[in-house]
Amino acid sequence: MSGKGPTKAKVLVVHRIGFVRAGVLSLIAKSMRFVVCGETDEAPLARELFLRHKPHLVVVGLRLCGADGIQLIKEFRSLNPAAAILALSEHADAFSAQRVFRAGARAYLGIEDAPELLRAFDKILTGHPHVGASVLPLILSNFAAGSKNSRSPDINNLSDRELEIFSLSAGA
Repeated sequence: MSGKGPTKAKVLVVHRIGFVRAGVLSLIAKSMRFVVCGETDEAPLARELFLRHKPHLVVVGLRLCGADGIQLIKEFRSLNPAAAILALSEHADAFSAQRVFRAGARAYLGIEDAPELLRAFDKILTGHPHVGASVLPLILSNFAAGSKNSRSPDINNLSDRELEIFSLSAGA
């Protein structure tokens, strides 16, 4: 029998905020089931690390240096549909959750949901979706409101690229 334990799932961490990345790295370091294979705040480097290390899991922020996280999720899904992607948002909302899942992520957490991160990893590796505790009430309220949602009914009809342009033009 070899001296090695079970193989750990490789995790790539892509987030523009350094202290968020550091927190995620710290949580993963304390785990016996996961190991970080790379981390960055830049989309081009994230693509390179994704192709080089072939991670089992990817943590992606929605806004990155020089890119949109939703687009990166789509790219990762096309490059390796088996990779489980978790979106980690600094401003969690139901609309972003919808976009993230539509892009191919399996989980959506707000930063305040960080204590759920490892549990979310376990769930999405088995093919189950996960939504953070802070986000779930927002999604349920949005779902319950249905077509009565007067906040921005037309925004749901915009493509991801149109939303990205709208966001940039609004200075968001």
